[in-house]
Amino acid sequence: MATAEALREPGLALVTNNPIDFRKLYARAGIHPGLILILRMVRPPRQRTLFRAALRPVAGRADLISRVIEVDQADDTIILREFELPSP
Repeated sequence: MATAEALREPGLALVTNNPIDFRKLYARAGIHPGLILILRMVRPPRQRTLFRAALRPVAGRADLISRVIEVDQADDTIILREFELPSP
């Protein structure tokens, strides 16, 4: 389902732990409904923890149009970074 049309499906931000491929796809797609990237390849319980951390900054927001939330970790610290993609 990773076609240019699917990447623009209204209201459906994508969550993935494949940042390399999807960052490229979304950069080429232009305007998109949002992307949440879990940067570390970790076991499923830790992925769920990182995913929950990623939901905090988006809870209650009207949309994530062309926004990317990256979730990473350094030791026991969760790091969130938000930016626009493609860059203005």
